[in-house]
Amino acid sequence: MKKIVLILTVLITVSMLCSCTALDMLIDKAGISVPDTGTAADGGGVVSEKPNIINAGVYDFDTFNPLVTKSQSVKEAMQFVYEPLFTLDDQMRTVPVLAKDFSVSPDGKRIEINLRDDVLWHDGTKFCAEDVAYTLKCIRSGQTSYTRLMYDVRDYLMTDDYSIRIDLNYSVPSYESLLTFPIVKYKSDITNNPNYVPNGTGPFCYGTRASTDSYYFGAFDGYHDGRAKIDALYINMLSSYEDYLNMLQISEIDFSSDKIINLTEYMPKGNVKLNNYPENDMVFLGFNTASSKLSGNLTRQAISKLIDKEELVKTVIFSRGRPSDIPINPCSYLYCDTKTEFKIDDTGANDCLGNDGWGPDTDGTYIRQKGAGYEELTFEILVNSDNKEHTLVAQAVADSLMDFGISTKINALPYEYYISRVEAHNYDAFVGEILLDNNMDLTPLTKQEKNYFAYSSQTLDTLCAQMGMTRNEDEVKELFLRYSQTLAEDMPFATLYFKDSTLLSSANVVSGIAPVSGMPYRNCASWSTGK
Repeated sequence: MKKIVLILTVLITVSMLCSCTALDMLIDKAGISVPDTGTAADGGGVVSEKPNIINAGVYDFDTFNPLVTKSQSVKEAMQFVYEPLFTLDDQMRTVPVLAKDFSVSPDGKRIEINLRDDVLWHDGTKFCAEDVAYTLKCIRSGQTSYTRLMYDVRDYLMTDDYSIRIDLNYSVPSYESLLTFPIVKYKSDITNNPNYVPNGTGPFCYGTRASTDSYYFGAFDGYHDGRAKIDALYINMLSSYEDYLNMLQISEIDFSSDKIINLTEYMPKGNVKLNNYPENDMVFLGFNTASSKLSGNLTRQAISKLIDKEELVKTVIFSRGRPSDIPINPCSYLYCDTKTEFKIDDTGANDCLGNDGWGPDTDGTYIRQKGAGYEELTFEILVNSDNKEHTLVAQAVADSLMDFGISTKINALPYEYYISRVEAHNYDAFVGEILLDNNMDLTPLTKQEKNYFAYSSQTLDTLCAQMGMTRNEDEVKELFLRYSQTLAEDMPFATLYFKDSTLLSSANVVSGIAPVSGMPYRNCASWSTGK
């Protein structure tokens, strides 16, 4: 009886807080209920039963709209509410979510996507192609944080109620893997509205504002993959980052990610569990191929061979990552390097330098003839002084090169000066980092107008186009192998390592956590609490 009274109270409160039809429909159609958190005992105390709920925290709230919000904590929380067309599995293969399947034209410029026809929005209406088309329109308008993922799109078209076609300007490797942004309902408010009522297709449905600083989301009975094991999610609004950390520390927040918390500077204590998973976050040493001293690819190869990448991973990011010689995540099904050690190769480096005309001088430095005189192999490494991790990487690389006899100077600059010099090609080498797109396309590094390395390759462009024309896994692997071999030969940059990401969880969440790149709360409908 008490549970019924509590449910009625919640419904009345919702009506008082918001009279909009959409919210009424959410309550009527979703069938959500607030879990009973305890009953009054005869003696005035409380007989408490642990509720089957989880808690999220948001300290920089702007809006619950997942396309518009600039808050990382809101984006993460909305993964419980909204879903994409596709996500990735733990080997970074593309997996349909709201999509059912897809096909690609022979020239790779057209993607035909068939959608699921068994999906409901939280207000009880059916999900369809109109919703996807509206989301694509919003993204192309430039009003969202996902606009760059649509740069290659020439047009899109609903072909029927459950199919949509996307036309590309040119063939793009695995373009469907980029369609991992949240899909919103047709005509959703796309402004930065703090009163936006979230209405998704995910396992948790907005219920009510439970208090001044807490919002209640109940398990959605109509969820297409079955009702979530957890009954409810509370999103708690916090005033500052410090409050957020404190709440996580005492398990009043059940999960967070290292996109919010910098784990190189702060390590939670107590019952917080670290769930590591591979991310496409690549750290590299970029070379200015237009520099006379570094214009030879063998010289660049030599420098790469003089870097102890395993030691970098161990000491700089505390083994939360994987060394690599190629720009493909070692956890990806596309990874094609058989090398198992990434230590310094003095002999290989010396051979490369010798074949590029460099030889040791009497003082141990490396020189080569230039005209009537000689030039010494010295260079400068630029690094963003605001990034502690990159500064440590630069120092380790410089120490290794100096030990070998290559005079190396580190120039740590504030970001605005650092990036301006990189973009102007006013450097020898620089430490950089990029979150590669899910399709492993390196276009942002090698083909865009800024072209950081003063490098281009028709071979790479052709291979990229060919990769976009097939979804046969063996063919794609072979093309990526040739792609990686070309980059390893030309060496416009030296891949150092790929960083892991981390989902932090409290002891309250005991099973089901399976984060993947770009979607730490994947599979949240299968999470279980300790109840």
